Amino acid sequence: MLQGALSGMTLGIDPARVFNHVNRFLCSHSEVGRYATVFFGILDQEGHLEFINAGHPSPILIRRGIAEEAFTEGSYPVGLVPEAEYTAVCLKLEPGDTLVLFSDGVTEAMDPSEQMFGITRLKELLTGQLECPLEQLQKCVLEAVENFARGAHQADDLTLLIVRYRATAAAATTDTDVPLSASSSSSASAAASSASAAVPTPPASAASD
Repeated sequence: MLQGALSGMTLGIDPARVFNHVNRFLCSHSEVGRYATVFFGILDQEGHLEFINAGHPSPILIRRGIAEEAFTEGSYPVGLVPEAEYTAVCLKLEPGDTLVLFSDGVTEAMDPSEQMFGITRLKELLTGQLECPLEQLQKCVLEAVENFARGAHQADDLTLLIVRYRATAAAATTDTDVPLSASSSSSASAAASSASAAVPTPPASAASD
């Protein structure tokens, strides 16, 4: 239901208006206690990123080799609070900036002692990854989480979307916008290169490999 509403969104429509409508619709039609976290953004070829964070983990921005949480603004998940109001925030990306979007299955992955992987460990892993190919960076994160968990059963699946912005000569003459979103599944296309992965939660019987 949620993915259908967002996939049908036409570029040029105010994202905040769409989110306010979707939120009220879900609050009225979904089962009690059912909601979704979403990070939605529109990236143009000049590096302007307009985004709404509806309760999703803050993406990590890798800029000049430093990994930081640059998306502190946010609101409630959609479908949770009927009165919630969503507003879009803008951020200017620099050439070479890398965005790492992830579900909480990454940072809340637990080892056999029930210690979480955590945001600090993820930022330490990403720091220094200035020009690492995106597929390699994606593999690095997934392997780090897997090695940390050491076969422990996980409650959530892992969703990871990595986008690197690169300035192009066309940016001076083109105003094409690129939708960028992450929820329980992710996709991107682009004035940027991207890599994405969704790893389902293994069944308990297979978790002790």
